[in-house]
Parts: sequence; structure tokens; C-alpha cells
Amino acid sequence: MLVLRSILYLVQLWLVPICFVAAWVLTGMLVWSLWVILRNIVQRSQQLHQIPCANCRFFSDSYHLKCTIHPIEALTEHAINCGDYEDVHSQARRVS
Repeated sequence: MLVLRSILYLVQLWLVPICFVAAWVLTGMLVWSLWVILRNIVQRSQQLHQIPCANCRFFSDSYHLKCTIHPIEALTEHAINCGDYEDVHSQARRVS
């Protein structure tokens, strides 16, 4: 019985600090993962907000034909640097 207690004491002596460190390492990994996820979400949303289609003259706002010039690329990342983009507001000023 005395041998069992001494073994249990030695295991606890090493196991408690190891579990303490492991718990903080896991907590740190969780916080880091959440930070990376939030950073990626912000970057992705900033990239998607650069799509100019909603303000384009050729955007039809129709489900069937979104853009009369590039219907496949409309409202996608490929439309960010569209060469045929014309601002709706600048067209209204030119006409009047």
C-alpha cells in the first residue's frame, strides 16, 4: 500500500504540471485558430466588396441575365477588374 501511494504521488507530481501546460497550449491554439478564421473572413469580405457589378451600367439586376456583356463573370471575383465596367452615375451625368 505504501508503494502504491508513493507511485501515485510521483505520477501526480508530474501529471499536474503537464496537464496544466497542455490545457493552456490547447487554449492558445483555439484562440489562434479563431483569430486566423476571423482574419480570413475579413480579408474575403473586403475582396468581395470590390466587385463593381451592382454599380455598372450593363448590370441588369435580373436572375436570368445579370450582365449583358459578361453574364458568366458577373458578380464573381473575375469581375473585379472588368474592362467594360461603366459607372451608372457617371453615365447619368454625361447624358444630362
